[in-house]
Amino acid sequence: MLDLVFIERRSKMLNKVKTKALISVGAVAVTSFILMIGYTAGQHSTVKQSRKEIELAVAKLVEDKQAR
Repeated sequence: MLDLVFIERRSKMLNKVKTKALISVGAVAVTSFILMIGYTAGQHSTVKQSRKEIELAVAKLVEDKQAR
């Protein structure tokens, strides 16, 4: 009888550990996903900004060349 109580307690303890481990892994996965989405969005906005700056510089050079 004592062995069954010990086994049951140990089983519950292992289930708690497994649950905490799965929650931790899930939290890391969600955090990584959110960071990657943020990084990708930031990268796209930087590319768009750089492209606009290049287009403005080209337009200015063309205007300067036509003005001469």
